[in-house]
Amino acid sequence: MSDSLGELEGEQDLLSWSRLEKEGERYNLRLGNANYPHMKLVFMIEQGDPVFYVDAHDSHFNLPPNVPGYEKLLALREGNKKLKVKIECAWKEQGLPIFGEQRKPIKPKDLCKGMYVLAIDDEDQILDMLSIIVKSMGAEFMRATSAEEARRLIQGRGVPDLIFCDIMMPRESGFDFVAWLRKEGHTVPTYFITGLNLEKIDKDRVTAVLQKPFTAKSVMNIMKKLRKNKSGDQASA
Repeated sequence: MSDSLGELEGEQDLLSWSRLEKEGERYNLRLGNANYPHMKLVFMIEQGDPVFYVDAHDSHFNLPPNVPGYEKLLALREGNKKLKVKIECAWKEQGLPIFGEQRKPIKPKDLCKGMYVLAIDDEDQILDMLSIIVKSMGAEFMRATSAEEARRLIQGRGVPDLIFCDIMMPRESGFDFVAWLRKEGHTVPTYFITGLNLEKIDKDRVTAVLQKPFTAKSVMNIMKKLRKNKSGDQASA
């Protein structure tokens, strides 16, 4: 792997970069100079997201005022403080979360803006619940009560970013719908939502199975994961 930051590709390359020092969920990059090599740029992973800060590494020791070098230490700390402020101001301008600063929470309604989700189920209460969850994340929601209706929506509205599909439905099952979907060449992430025993479900053509009763959090986590994957794909394009 290259030692040049500009040649790294993607998150995994960065996290395994030879110049990063790793301590658990903390990653350090030394920023020192010949006179003082210990200052570090640090980011920690908190709840899946990075938080940035500067470790000046000069607060863990003190010198009595009468000891030679005391004035030099004070000047060093003052210089470190100014450099720390400059670095953190630059980070803030880029919208990065800074340790110790009050971070603006991302509103759920903004997380999945622009995403189009299709749900297929013959139970209105399931569709109503999914509609509330999906729309609360900022995504567009389309509903179908049968596989036939879902096909019409896809042919008219276009292929969604995500599909939730019941299995046991009148006339055509969820298995039938997914078979059609894959035959048409659509690779959209698709989740079965069902009360059936997992051992009786063919999962080969779907992303995963979400069992009823499901929680709002489980649906939101699926959407967040998809949003993150799509963002990564766009960044590497």
